[in-house]
Amino acid sequence: MRRSEREIKDNTILEKILKHANICRIAFSVRDTPYIVPLNYGYYNGKLYIHSAKAGKKIDLIKANPYVCFEIEYGYQVITAEKACGWTAQYASIIGYGEFKIVTAFADKLIALKYLMAQFDAKQSFTFNEKSINEVLILELTIKEMSGKMSGDIQFPDAI
Repeated sequence: MRRSEREIKDNTILEKILKHANICRIAFSVRDTPYIVPLNYGYYNGKLYIHSAKAGKKIDLIKANPYVCFEIEYGYQVITAEKACGWTAQYASIIGYGEFKIVTAFADKLIALKYLMAQFDAKQSFTFNEKSINEVLILELTIKEMSGKMSGDIQFPDAI
């Protein structure tokens, strides 16, 4: 990392970013063709959980190559200045690598959906009907490696 003073070395901060952000960008690569897609996710214990339709380009790419790169950011804000070159941004971000697998067991899909909804509202309890759980495809991204970078005074909610 070129700006080593911005590197996040505290795993607690990386966990806060993962738990409080709600959009990740997944970069796929098959046959030297990159493809990136923004997705909502739920995070728990080193894994990102994503809901999806059972078919489509994303699923085809995962089946061809389950190894991906992802990006997550939190607290992004433009910081203005009088001179153009003085403008900057405040942010906390993660770049990571991981491997996708498709979750097939009904009970595991239900748990993953709860993680996904908790990413947006951890205080509310959600219920899911059996038909919806059976129809949705759940993807589990196991994080293999990640690094973080932060600039500015990022404030995280107290609860993790």
